[in-house]
Amino acid sequence: MEANLKLRLDEKEKLADPTLYRRIVEKLQYLIITRPDISYSVNKLSQFLCTPRVTHLHAVQRVLQYVKGTSGEGIFFAPDSEVKLHAYTDSDWAACPDTRRSTTGFCIFVGISIISWKSKKQHTVLRSSAEAEYRAMANTTCEVVWLLSILKELQIEHEGPTLLYYDNKSTQHIAANLRQFLSPFNVGFREIRYRR
Repeated sequence: MEANLKLRLDEKEKLADPTLYRRIVEKLQYLIITRPDISYSVNKLSQFLCTPRVTHLHAVQRVLQYVKGTSGEGIFFAPDSEVKLHAYTDSDWAACPDTRRSTTGFCIFVGISIISWKSKKQHTVLRSSAEAEYRAMANTTCEVVWLLSILKELQIEHEGPTLLYYDNKSTQHIAANLRQFLSPFNVGFREIRYRR
């Protein structure tokens, strides 16, 4: 999708026949099973299935052009990758112009292979970006704990902590107080520092 594109429910021109839009988005939802790179875009576009507008159809066509241009992309599972989980999480505070709800996104890797990802609108309206980031971290931690339990059930050894990467200083202070509670689950935290 275009950078900083804000799609709204009340755009001007309605589609005469929304069937095409719905079919394309439905097929794209199937495609995100193997294409995590379009997960965010498909999540956004599926929020307008009831009354799609012309601008929504243009955004879908842009996603289709991207998929066509990157048809060889997909998930790669390296056979020699070590069994070590690490996760990345982020949140876009009050990103939805209609509901003012935040969007959460995460991806979890085993070695260099992605195994779990999600992009989803949060359930409630939050008061600060720190709260949105914290909820994103909490959701990602739940997924990590679940994946660690699956590895344990499959009798696969996982050495050391699972690192969770994030990019919010306020959340770092909140997470520092939680380390004592999460240490039994073997989850570690690390802040991502961006170079300017």
